[in-house]
Amino acid sequence: MLQCYRHMLIRLPSQTEDPGIVVTTLDHIKDPLIITDSLRSEAEEYLLQYLDNFAYPKFHDHLTAIFNTLHG
Repeated sequence: MLQCYRHMLIRLPSQTEDPGIVVTTLDHIKDPLIITDSLRSEAEEYLLQYLDNFAYPKFHDHLTAIFNTLHG
């Protein structure tokens, strides 16, 4: 069950542009208990995809959350 939750968190920002959902989800992804070693490559792949998808000024909040997730 926990594995399903982890996969959902990784993929959720690809399903919506709502900044509240994206920012909150990416904040949860920073938790080391969420992204275990077995999911690290999947998370990195999705984060890179999010950088590409949200690379526009209207997605400023999204980009800030992505950078915080990558840094944190």
